[in-house]
Amino acid sequence: MAVADFFSLYRSEIFRLTHRMMPRVMMFALAVLVVGAYLLLWFSSSSLNDADLADLKDHLRLGSAPKYGMDIVYQVSMLVAVVLASSSIATEYGWGTIRAILARTDSRAAFLTAKLLAVLTFVVVLSLLGVACVLAGSAAVTSIAGLDTSLGDGFLFRALGATIRNGFVVLPYVALAFVASLWFRATAAGVAVVIVVFYADVLLTPLATGGGLLSWFPENALIYRNIQAVLDANALQRSGDLPGAWQGAAVLAGYALVLFALSYWRFETRDVSST
Repeated sequence: MAVADFFSLYRSEIFRLTHRMMPRVMMFALAVLVVGAYLLLWFSSSSLNDADLADLKDHLRLGSAPKYGMDIVYQVSMLVAVVLASSSIATEYGWGTIRAILARTDSRAAFLTAKLLAVLTFVVVLSLLGVACVLAGSAAVTSIAGLDTSLGDGFLFRALGATIRNGFVVLPYVALAFVASLWFRATAAGVAVVIVVFYADVLLTPLATGGGLLSWFPENALIYRNIQAVLDANALQRSGDLPGAWQGAAVLAGYALVLFALSYWRFETRDVSST
């Protein structure tokens, strides 16, 4: 893989990402949904009893943003990242540009690596935007409602850690969306496969834990459970019934690496002469 060829491809991918309307719209939607969620939760809290209102105030205040706010960001950014990862490769087939691009590159691996790195760059930007919106939304509600303004120890480090974890936990679904879209040459296929796997995983998790119907299945191998383990590290006090954060990260990394490797294998062995 020629380094100059790779960086040329990567710059091309970044150029297309920054000049296409869809990434801009999705990032704007992320910002609106995250900040809007904070404002909506507060302005709709008038009907809550005193205990629930006290819990909500604690969740919405600025000091709790790295824990509770990033949970909102994860749900939104995962969907946004999946859509972008799916479209990034599927559109090459849909527009018929795949053959022209590959004819001008030294290797297929260079092309796919540049595309994947561009997607991962977008995931990083999403995570940074997400934490910025969480802090903005939480600060707005804290000011409007006169909530506790104390940040607690190590707030900046907790916010940075939450940002990194949010970007990391979406990688298995990004990898799954990418390989599914590459395999079926359609954006909808990548999004649909991720949605099915995500909800199947969420529904199966209770059955595989606590003596459920699937108690024979290794519960710590479930994607959603390991995502919970990693995101739980955002809290000041961790839950005792989840795997360790590093163990969860290792499992998620394993899933992502296997799926990315499958993408390379499929792309290297596929005949693109007819798309």
